[in-house]
Amino acid sequence: MIGHNANVSINREAVASATWGFPLCILGLNGSGSGLTLSGMANLTADNCVIWTNSTGSRSMDFSGGDATTKFFCAAGRAPVTGGTQLTPRPTENCDIIPDPLGDWRAPAAGTGEVVTSLSVTSQDPRALLRELQRLFLNRDLKLAFRAIDSALRTGDPLPDSAVKLITLSFNAVLATSPTARALLKRDGTFRNGPAVGLTPLEVAQILGIIDNLDPSGFGSDPYVTNPTQTLVPGTYIGLDISRGHVRMQPGVYHILDAPLIVRRKATLSGEGVTIIFHGQDATFSVTDQARATLSAPTDGETAGLLLAQDSRDAISGKPPRSRLTGSGSVSLIGTVYLPHHSFAITGDGAADQTSPMLQIVADSVNVSDNGALKIVFNQSETEVPAKIKPARNARLLR
Repeated sequence: MIGHNANVSINREAVASATWGFPLCILGLNGSGSGLTLSGMANLTADNCVIWTNSTGSRSMDFSGGDATTKFFCAAGRAPVTGGTQLTPRPTENCDIIPDPLGDWRAPAAGTGEVVTSLSVTSQDPRALLRELQRLFLNRDLKLAFRAIDSALRTGDPLPDSAVKLITLSFNAVLATSPTARALLKRDGTFRNGPAVGLTPLEVAQILGIIDNLDPSGFGSDPYVTNPTQTLVPGTYIGLDISRGHVRMQPGVYHILDAPLIVRRKATLSGEGVTIIFHGQDATFSVTDQARATLSAPTDGETAGLLLAQDSRDAISGKPPRSRLTGSGSVSLIGTVYLPHHSFAITGDGAADQTSPMLQIVADSVNVSDNGALKIVFNQSETEVPAKIKPARNARLLR
């Protein structure tokens, strides 16, 4: 090209990706491991919204089975797809990290913890329950027979349902020959006294999160349909073990201190306009077995839109606490689930397969496995509960 009048046309094609205006449904905050895993025959549907993970690792999103559909998958690291997983659309990798959208949120102060003891609801001390299990299973005459439970007690990793079934088959026979078991347990297999009185060892393991689901033959005769409704009022509770009947939460804020909130067997928990706030390493949320939970967040006030929450300032050491939706019951949640230090598991035989018009989950990691199902069809016109996390307005240059 010669001369001051010479010119040449230069063209370049750019490709961009945008999430303008689409709300966030799932955000995994873990920075190096897996922020989202999908495996087995699990199903994850999050229509009209975005699923994002902040991990910059090689398995920021880890797909090894099942199927998932959403508006947009975006992983800050890699997102391998194996095991015949069906995804729509394919995940985008090397996305920007989203700062914790509720990192500045501060939980209202908890009051003095109340211990509840009733036919339907009791408060459990997880540390005391753990000591009872150790007294039973760490003895020489039981330790070898129940190696899986011994391992779970040491590592804190939950046992798969297949292992629980094998344990259940031999449980009564082994306990019947154990001097330790005869000293600690009644003939019906429940603890004679102490913190676990009236509970079977497997029920204790379930409350502690070592076991997800029990053999339904143990609670098949529960008269939950005819049991009266028990009403809870807003306040501070040292955990809630809801094992039978109907429990209804009045609108307001509930603080759960240093112990699990678990709904199990065939019990039901319901509440409109409630926010449940978890404090401490042992405060987790679980729905297991054939239990049912129907909860929606407040539509206004200080905690509007927040359904389950944990203050990000809570000091959590070691492995993230595990909250879970599992079993063959039904779960309906409307609102924001903000558990920044928890792993959130949706597993078993279904659990959260009821369609929610507004559900946002922010957790350290989200795991959907086995036959677990989560279905969100985001549609704010179908609920008055506001979205706590506003729609993202992001665009990025791909090439």
